[in-house]
Parts: sequence; C-alpha cells; structure tokens
Amino acid sequence: IDYAIDGNGWTARRGDTFFEYDVYGRVQRAYRAGVVDIAYGYDDQSRLIWRRVGEEYFFRFFYAFPDRPYLLTHYARAGESLSTILYDEADAPFAVYSDGKYYALFLDGDGSVRFIFAPDGNTVKEIIHSPLGATITNRTDTFYFPLGYRQQFEDSVIGIVIMGPEARPYDTYAGRFMSVPITFATSRLDVFAPEFEADPFRAKPTQANTLRNFPLDLDRWMEMSGFTLSQVLPVMQKPNRNPNIHRLLNVPAELCAVSWNHVLCSAFCSVFQKTTHFRQLLTATSPLLLPASSSTPPFFHAPYYKASYSSSDSVGFRGMILSRHSPHKFEVVGHSTADDVKLDAFNALLKHSSLLNIAVNLSTLPTQIHFVTNATYDSLAVSKLEALFNVSSLDYLLLLQAGNTQLLFHLNDNPEIVKQAIIREQSNRIVSLIWEDETGRARSGALTRHSWTEAELSQLRKTGRVNGYEIQFRPGKTMSLLTNTHLWSFQRTAS
Repeated sequence: IDYAIDGNGWTARRGDTFFEYDVYGRVQRAYRAGVVDIAYGYDDQSRLIWRRVGEEYFFRFFYAFPDRPYLLTHYARAGESLSTILYDEADAPFAVYSDGKYYALFLDGDGSVRFIFAPDGNTVKEIIHSPLGATITNRTDTFYFPLGYRQQFEDSVIGIVIMGPEARPYDTYAGRFMSVPITFATSRLDVFAPEFEADPFRAKPTQANTLRNFPLDLDRWMEMSGFTLSQVLPVMQKPNRNPNIHRLLNVPAELCAVSWNHVLCSAFCSVFQKTTHFRQLLTATSPLLLPASSSTPPFFHAPYYKASYSSSDSVGFRGMILSRHSPHKFEVVGHSTADDVKLDAFNALLKHSSLLNIAVNLSTLPTQIHFVTNATYDSLAVSKLEALFNVSSLDYLLLLQAGNTQLLFHLNDNPEIVKQAIIREQSNRIVSLIWEDETGRARSGALTRHSWTEAELSQLRKTGRVNGYEIQFRPGKTMSLLTNTHLWSFQRTAS
C-alpha cells in the first residue's frame, strides 16, 4: 500500500483512499473517488456525534453517562429508532437493545467485538480482526453496530478506528495513528518515555500483540476463562489476619492454591459453591443449594460442601465416581469394567453405610466426608480397600484417605449420637479459634469483636481468655450455619 503525508506528517492518502483533518487532528472526511465518501462530525469534547455516508446514510451518536462522558451509549440511523448499548461495571459492552430486542455482545481478548447474537441464539454478526485491527471477516454486515476494535468506534468501510478522548484516527492496516493531537504540542516532555516524542504516531500494543505470560494466580486464570471470583462468590471479604480464622472462612483462593497442579481443577474448585446442584461430581457431595429451613439444626443441611479438586491425587482421580441415588446412599462406579471389580469391597462398605449430611471443615485440606456404618472392622476387606486408599483405624472409626479427601466411617448405627459428637467437637474448635483471633486483635491493638473494659483487655492479652465470658452460637433468624463466625458472640455468664 502506498502512503502519502501532508505538511504535518499526517496520513493524507492510503492507496486510493484520501483523508482530510481539522486543526485538532480529527479526521473529517475519508473518500475514494467514485466509490465512497464519508464525513464525520464532533462536539466540543471531541466526541463523534454523527457520520454521513454519501447522500444515502446518516448516523447520530449519543453519550448518556455524565460520569463516563466518552462511552457511546446510543446511536440511530436517520429514520430509524434509537439503539442502546449496555455496559458492565468495567465499561465493557455486553448487550445492545435495538428494534425492541436485546442482542448479546461477545468480545475477544483485546476487547474487540467478536460476535453479536440475537435473542433466539442465531449469529447476527461475526467480526474477525487482524492483530493490528483490520477487519478480516465481517459476516452479516447489514446489522450496523458502531463499536469494533478495542471497543472503539470503527469504520470498517474505510479502515479506521477513532480512539480515545481526543478522537485520534487509527489506521487498522498499518497499526499506527494517522495524526497527532494538539496536546502533543502542549504537553511536557516525559524524559522516562522518550519513544513517544520520537514516534508520536505509534500505538500501544494490545494483548494480541504482546508476549503471552501464563499467570500464576487463580484470579487471572478465572478472568481468562470469562469470569471473576467477585462474580462467582457472593461475599469476597478480606480474610482475617489470623491464619486459623483465614482457614475457617473457607477462602477460595487458599482452597485452590496455585501450589497445586491442574489449573482447570483449581478453577473448578473455586466455583464449587455454584455447582452443587449437579447430581454427580467427583466426590460424595450434597446437591442442596440452601438449607431446608432456617430452623434446621446447624450442620445438618449446609448450603454447600467444601471439596477440593486442586490436586490430581484425590477420590475422583482414583478411577472412581461416587454417584448419589438417595439422600444418604452412594454407589461407586469405575471408569471401566476392570475398575468396577476393584471397587467391590468399597461398594460393600457403602451398602452398609449412610451419609451424615454435615458440612464441617475448619481447614482447607483435607475435605472430610462422614458416614455411619453398621459394618464391623473384621467384616471389611481391608486389604482390598488399601489398594484404593490410605486406611487407618481409630476408636470406632475407619478412615479412608485419598489425597485431599477423607472418608470417615463411624462404626456406630446411631447417626444422631455421631452427629452430636461431631458438632460438640467442632464447636469447641470454633470457640478456640475465635478466642485466639480476639486475643490476636487485642495484642496488636486492632479493633476487637467485643467491647472490653481495660481490665478485661489486659486479662485477654495475658491469658487469651476473659473470666465470666463464654462464646455462644446465636444465629437468630439467619441461616443456621455453624462455621459462620459472625453468628458467634461473647456472652457474660451468670456469676
């Protein structure tokens, strides 16, 4: 392509296409003799407000957000109704309302519009850009949408993009700006970025043109997958400085630590709360979304089970899938007929066992799943179970561990007794953790959960306890989840 420049060094011609500018460096007219003639108009803030294509088409553009004055929110072709562009909190367009219908917008890695889908799911528009922004494919170009490359106004007919608050024209064929804004002559020299002074037409590289560095943090992986933790999890508060409370709060970033392999598994682990409605997962998991009622005893019906998929050495990777057929019964199946034979001993144990619907985990690893069984230790084929798990036997308890998952079979046919014992044990651990956290706050001078007197604070710093107080679980009318530390409070005991 042959280029010609004017006295300012601005692009005056690209091939057989000619460009005209105003004093601010904004393109006013682009034309090919006898083929196309396009004119542009701007307001006093250098925002594009109209586009005219010959004598045939005239478009108007509007900006309705006072706090974000350069977001194009509405547009209309002469004689047609107004169309509205909807943006998310990151100022990325996600939908357009036109002719009484909502159309979904999908962006690529650079934020350029890639697909537009109709309400019935059909593809209305498909756009493929080159790394420099040129439109390679524009399927169904009868549907007009003004935004394109990097969410900026794109005129694919002439091959330019109007970018930024100064409306700089960008050449999608060369990957360079076509003119210099007036601020270039008035801005101070940045001695730490002399390349801008040496080449004022250069454009900053986009993600498509930069080296790909694979991220090491889970948040970035999830963002690359199309969502963020703040969108997936209802509460993303800062974890407490105390590491034990940090574990107690089930922080997803710790649960799916990057020190473990299998990035996909780690990402799936972090969205586990949103996937508990599936009937079959890689571990014994309740499909409940919420407790049956607020009066349900704590732990019996938890809104989610915490399970770890962050390691390749867990139940789901031992050649087995735990399938739930009733509220308390599970069956294990293998990935092949040969695997099913190996699992006979485990199925025999599950046949005589029932799941305890208790979700209690005070640490991220391992995940504990409790069963009650009427089988005896002598009746179990322990040698066959040892081929699948690390097996250990405690008092009235059979522990099967596979990686980050522990299956605990309580040798007791009374589930209520076992439940109450687990609740008492975990309640004591929670109370100890809260006292430890309160002591750490007092010693560091941070704000404590309870309003203590000076004498009580002194005793708390020295002994880690305050005489005459106990920690009680008081859910009130809220969801009765014992691991929610906000439902525990310090209460003065009767003297």
